[in-house]
Amino acid sequence: MSGSSSRTCQSNQQWSGSQPSCGRVSCPTLSAPAHGSISGSHYYGDRVTFSCSAGYFLQGSSSRTCQSNRQWSGTQPTCQRKSCPTLTAPADGNIQGTTFLYTDVITFSCNTGYELSGSPSRECQSNQVWSGSQPRCNRKLCQELSALNNGQVSGGHAYGDVATFTCNTGYELQGDATRTCQADQQWSGAQPVCARKACVTLDPPANGAVYGGHLYGDTVTFTCDVGYQMTGASTVTCQDIQTWTAGSPTCDS
Repeated sequence: MSGSSSRTCQSNQQWSGSQPSCGRVSCPTLSAPAHGSISGSHYYGDRVTFSCSAGYFLQGSSSRTCQSNRQWSGTQPTCQRKSCPTLTAPADGNIQGTTFLYTDVITFSCNTGYELSGSPSRECQSNQVWSGSQPRCNRKLCQELSALNNGQVSGGHAYGDVATFTCNTGYELQGDATRTCQADQQWSGAQPVCARKACVTLDPPANGAVYGGHLYGDTVTFTCDVGYQMTGASTVTCQDIQTWTAGSPTCDS
């Protein structure tokens, strides 16, 4: 009430005081929740409503009413961050981040020898969907090794793969028989070579001579001096097993 709560009729035929009026009582002004807004007035009977910003949901009463005792009904609500689906680490990788709420950023990494393909980080958005796409961890690749001259190479060229070298018949491997693709995308060891196998060098027979090499496939020719006759094979060939096809001949008088 505003004005005199009582009035008395006086001798001058006038009422004492002034005419009172009744106005609605008011409740304390309410504030908007963090990350939210409020609408409505704060007088008796008025109802205020609460809403939250994008990415948040209301926890508690969505509205409160001003009561005759100048108190608001209910309790003050809060705006909580919405959640996105739980993310998992990619195979052969890791995930950094333990909460999956609006504005949270999750980052991904890969184990040694693997590289990330896809989004390295993802953010929980207001529509409760993650930005980007789920990444994968792929094995790193080394440069493919070329086959050896007079040999072959077998095996993959991804991290952890072992390349194996072999040589053709009559050739032997000199150097590393295997090389491994490492995490730095470099091969271990060095590139080997296939060298022709060698037989024992043959000496010329007494009273004779010998011509030719001593490597796999080479043929050696023997001759006798004038007046001498050869007994045995006049030619021999170096074999894969590193022996000659026959022994040295003799030159007999």
